[in-house]
Amino acid sequence: MSLHVRHPPGVLGAIVARTVRELDVCAVLDERPDHLVLRDFAGALEAPGLSLIAEVKPRSPSAGDLRRVDPDAVAAAYAPHAAAVSVLVDGPSFGGSFELLRAIRERVPCPVLAKGFFVHGSQVCQAHAAGADAVLLMASILPPDRLAELLELVRDLGMEALVEAHDDAELDEVLATDARVVGVNSRDLATLAIDLPAAIARLARVEGRIRVAESGLVDAASVEAVRPVADAVLVGTALMRSEDPSAAIRALGLGRSTCS
Repeated sequence: MSLHVRHPPGVLGAIVARTVRELDVCAVLDERPDHLVLRDFAGALEAPGLSLIAEVKPRSPSAGDLRRVDPDAVAAAYAPHAAAVSVLVDGPSFGGSFELLRAIRERVPCPVLAKGFFVHGSQVCQAHAAGADAVLLMASILPPDRLAELLELVRDLGMEALVEAHDDAELDEVLATDARVVGVNSRDLATLAIDLPAAIARLARVEGRIRVAESGLVDAASVEAVRPVADAVLVGTALMRSEDPSAAIRALGLGRSTCS
């Protein structure tokens, strides 16, 4: 099908092409169950100090298989420390699903972010029905008009968006929106290499928004490096690779309780 989206180079471009190819915009979408009250994603990240968005990611294109996810064990490790939990909902590349998101949300009391490749409103509605409190919107794959359209839909559904930029041009586009939560990803989309200093410089440009540092946060030093310019960090691989994710969170200097 033809969609007005961007196709960046490398792995992400291939994932976007597959996402568009497999998109079923005619799928019947269930309503969000009445008992699922929306949780305040943005508000959770505004707590004093550096907030943690702990990610559930079974695998990734850059790191391969990370771990088999036991929702009970992951929730028990994350809940005492995380302001929010991010769940991959892309299956082919990341091993995630909306079923995994539902399972995690049932087990944690904090907001849950659906992290995937959202290019069409039907996907946003599917995330809402699955219980997501927020969704990831990527400027790397969404031109400004499509980004604005999906951001408006997210708000109409009562959810929040983490709106993500990878480079200066994308950040300009994100800052031209009324996005409340702005993420800067330090991963190069073509090579998958990490450039944390560049991401820090971009985060320093963000004013009056909730700032989220993404990717490349693998040790306490990297977390400390972004602390002056970020309100929250999103960490996935470092936690999923650990035999003891709770200990890994504390080792990053993020072991505090905000998810309660």
